[in-house]
Amino acid sequence: MAVAEAVRAPLVQAADKVGYALRRQANPGSSGLGADCYVHAALGRELLASLGFNARLVVGEAAWGIGEGCGDVISHTPREKAHSPEGMSPEQMAVAYHAWLVVNENIVDFTTYQLKRKARALDAADGGHITVTWRPDVLVLPAAGVMGLRQVAQSHNAGVAFYQEHPELLELMALMYEVDPDNLTPTRLLLAG
Repeated sequence: MAVAEAVRAPLVQAADKVGYALRRQANPGSSGLGADCYVHAALGRELLASLGFNARLVVGEAAWGIGEGCGDVISHTPREKAHSPEGMSPEQMAVAYHAWLVVNENIVDFTTYQLKRKARALDAADGGHITVTWRPDVLVLPAAGVMGLRQVAQSHNAGVAFYQEHPELLELMALMYEVDPDNLTPTRLLLAG
């Protein structure tokens, strides 16, 4: 187990650095914050490549247990009632999916810092109350640690996650979300700084 962690450590450090640059880029100017997972993943892939990591962009379903109570879950899946960020077009809302990266059998998700914001938006929409005790700035999760959707939805543990790839959606998401090349330059500068 110690060997696996030692191998993962450089990826965790690089992902933290890239995640910081992406948050600095997205927070001040993103009108689509909460609906920008594809952009985060695409930019993150480029930035990780500049640090020597080969990442594969993946699209599919995801869910996160963010608190210890029943229902303290955020999901992006058509199989469950999911969070739909403000400002999404009907076409985007019809595709309740998520984008992330896979690097050496690890899931790298640069948007988990938005989970608290998503919980507040969901609470405002349905009048409920989701307790958020887990919301990592960046999630680097060994693929072996991924749970099933039902397990996450029924868990009373914060910090559990479900990710399931749907390769057929990658092309669709690429058509719906275009990465502005002009965003890469300032994000690279933030990474270097």
